[in-house]
Amino acid sequence: MLLTIMLIGGLGLVSAKILEMIQDNSKLSEKKEVQLSYFVRGVEVIKSNLGGLKKNQFDGELFYKIASQTGILSRNSTTLQGSNLYDREPTPPDQLTSFVFKKKVGKKYLSYLTACLPVATALDTTGLTYALLSKNAYWPFVRKENGSFAAYCCKRDDPMCTDKPIFKKDSHYTVQIFRYDPDQNNIVPILKRGEVPAISGLGYFLFSHDTNENILYSRFFAFYNECVSQSILLGASKPNCKDHVWFKVTEVLQNFSVVSESANDLGGDLGL
Repeated sequence: MLLTIMLIGGLGLVSAKILEMIQDNSKLSEKKEVQLSYFVRGVEVIKSNLGGLKKNQFDGELFYKIASQTGILSRNSTTLQGSNLYDREPTPPDQLTSFVFKKKVGKKYLSYLTACLPVATALDTTGLTYALLSKNAYWPFVRKENGSFAAYCCKRDDPMCTDKPIFKKDSHYTVQIFRYDPDQNNIVPILKRGEVPAISGLGYFLFSHDTNENILYSRFFAFYNECVSQSILLGASKPNCKDHVWFKVTEVLQNFSVVSESANDLGGDLGL
């Protein structure tokens, strides 16, 4: 009798463990589905809208280029320096930067803006406006590093910083994309609270290249780190959180038109 009870108890523990593993695998599959969905939709928005942008639309002070030999980022213009560049607000939302691009919907244009935000306030849009967001302290710079891509939150005048990596568990910043509607004058975050348990941030970085400044490059990324997601949702990560980094980065290239036009003629579904 005692042996039978012990066997039944052992089978119960095994069954519970198997059930736990099945539940964990199911949650992991759900997370991967959310991650891939955000990444694919984000890339599609980038691809479908950069093609209609014109070179004259970009603000030379806040549009960066990369040197082919060194990989060093620099601005296309050098008239602003240091702290003046740090908190400079772009001219009205019709002016595009390395962190702002447009999408035409009907007769109006929506602006997409990406910025680094402290993890503690990444989901707080209280009092947030386009004007405030466009003077944000840190911005996502994405560059090639060790045969792959790396993303950092840097000041505008220090795009090659290395002290604020985005994908690490102890990162104090995450990246968000906002959609700005000038008619309604409102800011809408693309990443919602319900998806944060599966994805910790997403963003992009636009730039040109010194070998051919008529090509527009965009690097779009999405990432998940359990510790970062917990910090966003709970204010701090749990001691046993997994420093698992999932991230995808893709680079999209588009030719600039040399014709001086004022806006992007592409329309269609928002996609995000």
